[in-house]
Amino acid sequence: MSASERAVPGTLGGKAADDSLGFFAGIACLHEIESDAMLYAGSIAEPRLRGNRNEPLVSSPFRNEESCELGIRTALNRHIGCLRPFSSKWENHAVLLCSKTGRCSVRESGYHFASISGVLRMSILHIGLVDATGYVNPELVQAAAMALNIQVLRDLPQFWDVQATVMYLPDPQRIPVGVWPVLLVASLPPGEGGFHLDQQNQPYAKVLANPANDSWTIAASHEILEMLVDPYGNRLQPARSIQVIGGRIEDGPGEFDYLVEICDPCEHDLFAYGIRGIAVSDFITPRYYDPMTSLGVRYSFTGSIQAPRQVLPGGYISWIDPFCDELHQLQFVDTTLPPHVVRLGGPNNRSLREGVHAANSSAYSLRNTHAMMPIPQNPNLHEACRVRRMALDHIARRRGARLI
Repeated sequence: MSASERAVPGTLGGKAADDSLGFFAGIACLHEIESDAMLYAGSIAEPRLRGNRNEPLVSSPFRNEESCELGIRTALNRHIGCLRPFSSKWENHAVLLCSKTGRCSVRESGYHFASISGVLRMSILHIGLVDATGYVNPELVQAAAMALNIQVLRDLPQFWDVQATVMYLPDPQRIPVGVWPVLLVASLPPGEGGFHLDQQNQPYAKVLANPANDSWTIAASHEILEMLVDPYGNRLQPARSIQVIGGRIEDGPGEFDYLVEICDPCEHDLFAYGIRGIAVSDFITPRYYDPMTSLGVRYSFTGSIQAPRQVLPGGYISWIDPFCDELHQLQFVDTTLPPHVVRLGGPNNRSLREGVHAANSSAYSLRNTHAMMPIPQNPNLHEACRVRRMALDHIARRRGARLI
């Protein structure tokens, strides 16, 4: 073991001072770990982030190879990206993850550990934007893919551990292997949200697109950002509860497990921003789940959200109440009415995100239905984006003419 992979005292190095440290789970937000190298031991069956603290997350030992591999995939997809599978005997083994090198080791027996061939690295995720309607201007779809690529390369990684690209796919009948498609569609059945899992449990999304309204670019941004931060629709974040009193959203006395949907609280077009003439969605940062407000903290990328767990007009937030293990949603989607809490029932066999959309069949509460509205909800932004696109197109044509 190299110096950069040296063990935290008490967990590795021949004999462990405390057997529990070498046997139980631990994985943390790697971007918050400042030490040279830290090793987290144990299984990763169902970890969840614990605020901004760096303590390990505890779960039970692996029982079989399938649960181990699934656990690692779940943990790393939620927190640090995707992991290519390893072929090895995992039964009753514990996993060690070095935050600096990404090297994974497995506890075989006693206090000795063997390194698995391969190193854990954040895989680059690939998103493909494709028009399945045949009616949307292909130049606009290409421009949107370029702008969304900038958003996931420049803006999103400032706050969330994601490495991804967005590309334009010209043919909906040809989806390359390894690409998560985002399909522009003409209609969605009632209760069907934008997020889906295919037969191989890989994520994809559907976005309603209307050629008369460019708001679909915000909806596409919304679905892409949430799919990248929580690919499988089950990521939860514990934080202080909220409640509605006198038409106002206030902190509650308890704690909820919030579904990490990073665009929902600020989803309205009024809080969107532009990239190269394309309107894209605002999104929350991890500090959104802080227990209290702090000076100089960004709770959303644009700064529209100014306090933890604030829900802006036109937005909503979903959670599981640990007292009853049921899904609830605070809705502020109708800005003419005060915010209110809706009970959505217990989780079903779908992902939590799919369950939220299925249980809440009100079409207006689903973000991507806004693209069907005949009038854009933020006309000033959309007009500024159109002017920007025209200017960029003029520059591009002049450049092309000079080079030919």
